[in-house]
Amino acid sequence: MTEAGILMSAEVNVQAPTVCQHTLKVMHLRASPFVGSPEKLLLAQLQHLPQAGWAYEFGIFDEQGSPGNDFATCLRQHSSRTVVLDERLSRAGATLLQLIAKLRRQKTILICAHDYKSNFYAFIVSWIIRCPVVAVCHGRTSHNWRTRIYEALDNLILSRVQAVIAVSHAMKTQLGRLGIPTNRIYVIPNGLDPADHDPGQVGRFRRELG
Repeated sequence: MTEAGILMSAEVNVQAPTVCQHTLKVMHLRASPFVGSPEKLLLAQLQHLPQAGWAYEFGIFDEQGSPGNDFATCLRQHSSRTVVLDERLSRAGATLLQLIAKLRRQKTILICAHDYKSNFYAFIVSWIIRCPVVAVCHGRTSHNWRTRIYEALDNLILSRVQAVIAVSHAMKTQLGRLGIPTNRIYVIPNGLDPADHDPGQVGRFRRELG
């Protein structure tokens, strides 16, 4: 589903921009130290998102701790407009101001956030500039006490954004049990590119999996 489809299906009650725009701009936010499954999915989606009348930009919170950022590098190789954002808590105020200025300058109409840190920044920014937020939940880990605290805060944020995308019906059920209104949760399973499917591998996979 495209961002336009998400906006319509989510029934986002936001007043249309007063400035006439020939190109609708969408900002994706992701805190990523590497290219994992969610990042590969976003890279693959870039090939299928509508280009006419739409512009996509990525804000990557750099958690890599080394020069450069693998995900940002891959996005730029795909000719995607990408900005690397400072993820340090001590620089949160400066990062928020940077995002606000960029979104206002670009006249962004939608923020797609892809993790709890991105949800946090997107929610604050959206409250200031009145830009709707779609939060995409790729999964929960709860692997330590710090992550559990972040996820508890994330639950409060998810209950207040315009729409939440779950990648499975099981995840929608899980989010509903956490208090997120189910009428704002939409299931969009992760896609597979048919071009990557090799029928000759089916037998091998079945043997490996028993």
